Amino acid sequence: TALAMQFVERGTKAAKAGISTVDEAVIAGIRVWEAYGKKGYDVTRIYDLMFHAVDEGIILFKDLATNVGRVADSFSNAGIPLEELTAEIAIMSRHVTAPQVFTALENSLRSFLKPGKQAKDLAAELGISWSIATLRSNGLAGAIGELFEATKKQLGPAATSNQIMDKTMEN
Repeated sequence: TALAMQFVERGTKAAKAGISTVDEAVIAGIRVWEAYGKKGYDVTRIYDLMFHAVDEGIILFKDLATNVGRVADSFSNAGIPLEELTAEIAIMSRHVTAPQVFTALENSLRSFLKPGKQAKDLAAELGISWSIATLRSNGLAGAIGELFEATKKQLGPAATSNQIMDKTMEN
């Protein structure tokens, strides 16, 4: 079919440019398309966004292709645009390894979908909402930024990033 040929064509280009196999690149494209295609993303846009993550981050296309299927469905179902997901992948990959990026993304989303008692208590203490609605309205970076700012406000203007991280991680 024409759609299958688009995946093979774009996957072949991705494999050549991103040092991965055609199979890996095609499968990654299909996994993302299965998650985001119903939201209006076409094959070309999907591969463009995956390439953008590789170009802007420190991640090989092979690592992106191997791991993106772990998060694409969940993030799509949570209402997170593919642009935001791939931007988060790029940003996070500048600081941690590819497997750590995807584990952190899975854990972050899980904390919004089913926040535990500690997360709910911390959010209440800080006067913020920690829910899927927050994630959808603010995006992942915005929601985490809100947590960071609320924690900094509670600890005071002289709070260091390490103190803020300690406070959020203890709960």
